[in-house]
Amino acid sequence: MFLIARIDSSTGWESDWLVSLWPKADQVEVTRVRRNARRFKLEKDAQSVRNMVARIAPEEIWEVVEV
Repeated sequence: MFLIARIDSSTGWESDWLVSLWPKADQVEVTRVRRNARRFKLEKDAQSVRNMVARIAPEEIWEVVEV
């Protein structure tokens, strides 16, 4: 299983995790509770969604992490 994490640029640690994404509205919803994050079975699916999130919020650092 894989998650998409937002990385804190000052510490390099995971700070939030993706819950949902609305590309047409340019909105990304995150949670501070890792167990509530959206999970992906395949890494390639998580990477594809991570790329969409990175286009919506390019000022943030997003990574695919394995659970």
